[in-house]
Amino acid sequence: MKYVSIAIAIFVLIMVWMGYEMVFSTNETPQEDYYEQDLGYDKLQEAQQNVAKLSAKPIIKHDKSVNFIEVTLPTEIKNPEGRLQILKTSDQSQDISFQLTAENIQQFTLPANLKGLCNIIISWKSEGKNFLYKEKIML
Repeated sequence: MKYVSIAIAIFVLIMVWMGYEMVFSTNETPQEDYYEQDLGYDKLQEAQQNVAKLSAKPIIKHDKSVNFIEVTLPTEIKNPEGRLQILKTSDQSQDISFQLTAENIQQFTLPANLKGLCNIIISWKSEGKNFLYKEKIML
C-alpha cells in the first residue's frame, strides 16, 4: 500500500508540473513567418523539382585563399534573375545575400569573418519558371 501511494503522489506531481509547463511555456517558432512559408510550400517544392529536371545542378565553388564564392548555373538557364543567400548556421547576424545578374557564371566576394558551416540558397527565375537550389558548404 505504501508503494501505491508513493506512485500516485509522483504521478500527481508530474501532472501538476506538465500543467504548469503547458500554461506558462512560450510557443516560439524559429521563423516568424512560418505560416506564410507553409502556404508557399508547394511553390518551393515545384522550384526544387525544376532544378532536378535540369541537365546539371548549379555548381558552387569556394576559394578560401581569395575569400570569394563562384556560382555556375547550367547553360540552359537564360537570363536568370534572383538571389544568392548565405545563411550562417551558428550566427544569424552573419547571413548575407547577393543579387544574381543575367550571367550564368558569377563571383561574389565574402566577408573575411565568414567562416564555418553555411547553407547556400540560390533562388532564381528564368523564362517564367522558378528555381530553388540548396547546398551546405564549409567556408
